[in-house]
Amino acid sequence: MLSQKLSEFFDTSLHINCPQISLRKELINSQKIYQGSGSIIRTSEGQLELELSCFKENSWESLLEHIEELGEKQGSVTVISDKSAGIGKIVPESQYFCLSAIDFQGREWASTRVLISERRFKNNLVTLVAQLNEISYTIQLLSNEKASMCLQLCGHINIPHNILTKIEEESECFRFVSTTHFWACGYEFLIKHQDDFTILKVNSDCEELPAFLETRICEALQFVLGDLITWSTLELNQSTQRTIRIRPLLNKNNKTKLLPPIRFEQLDITEDIWKLYENYLQYILQYSERVLHPISGWIARIIEARTVCLESEMLTLSVAVESLLTIEPLKKVSEKQASLDDESDDESNNLQSQISLIQSVIGPLNLDNSLRKRLTGFLGQIKSVSSVSAMDRLRNLIEKGLLDKKLVEAWKNVRNSAAHGYVLDTEKFETYHKLSNQVTVLFNHLVFLTIGYVGKYTDYSEDGWIEKDYNRKSN
Repeated sequence: MLSQKLSEFFDTSLHINCPQISLRKELINSQKIYQGSGSIIRTSEGQLELELSCFKENSWESLLEHIEELGEKQGSVTVISDKSAGIGKIVPESQYFCLSAIDFQGREWASTRVLISERRFKNNLVTLVAQLNEISYTIQLLSNEKASMCLQLCGHINIPHNILTKIEEESECFRFVSTTHFWACGYEFLIKHQDDFTILKVNSDCEELPAFLETRICEALQFVLGDLITWSTLELNQSTQRTIRIRPLLNKNNKTKLLPPIRFEQLDITEDIWKLYENYLQYILQYSERVLHPISGWIARIIEARTVCLESEMLTLSVAVESLLTIEPLKKVSEKQASLDDESDDESNNLQSQISLIQSVIGPLNLDNSLRKRLTGFLGQIKSVSSVSAMDRLRNLIEKGLLDKKLVEAWKNVRNSAAHGYVLDTEKFETYHKLSNQVTVLFNHLVFLTIGYVGKYTDYSEDGWIEKDYNRKSN
């Protein structure tokens, strides 16, 4: 059962008053603690901000103490410079505080990696301002519940719906509400729009949900929808605990979208998209790191690159294809050297022998050690790259019938142009736009091979963007 009070945190003007706030930082032999009252708010830009006010008998002593922290001693004088203040340096872990804030309802909010961004001094009042990456609180439930989760996703996300619900209103009027309902990986998913947000609920028959499931869900949606997906509010119920987590709101005003692997309409009862969603989610659930799965990371970069220019998108797409070829199971499947045109394994073997010959000749020469190391490293790189290059891997996949030659040729054209800083001729924009679409399809096919997907997809490499069947498997 999901909490009815979760909606109070959906408000863009979130404001939590806290009579007790503590910021704590561990030092080598002591602790740095600020205690007082204040609030946690969501700013107009969607960021979470803490404001803590505390009284000091002499606020100037706090100011001088802060100056001592930032500055460096030069005789009896403390001097603050850009260098001493750490301008341009990565903030060390020792500078972060931990937050504990109790609101008027007795909920204890916690946050880590809190960095004070502003200090104000007035009479005996010291006010500290800090930006928060996330706040959370946990309460105990009276009984065990089946594990469930509710996510508030940033923005009104375009999602294909498969259910229309008739809702009666006053004066004998009614309206239809669109929702999405499907099952994937043993979980029940419900998605609907609420005001300016998208609400996603997950129900299960288990006691606990996998770690980082909320991240993997957003990653899978990101792939099938071609949109950058993040959550801003989360409710997790499992065992005898309920946890609420709140993050900043993502500003999506300047965001663009990637062509989704399967084009969809507002009402879609085919379930093709959610079949692809399940395949992708099942694959990335095996990833145990807190960060995005490598494939999801590339999808996010491609989406971001589209906001810049076509050249940026082409470069990111071409590098993403190379990266996918190093991820299992594609890495193993594509390791055997292969050939597209008249190239042969003999030519590759000949190149290897020539590199070995050059290395044997360099060996006895009286060379400067620095030059010798550079030559040895350079030849080693050529030998390593020539053994199984990205092109070799793509050729092998073509020979196995797993990729289309036309798409690989498009990648080759895009890669060569983008990697060498080629500025697109406006008269050739349509040509390169089509090449970029073809590489997008190549990228999707590589993802299909990786996750073992067989089903519908949209072929953006051809005019008309025809829906086709993908039925290739890497095993």
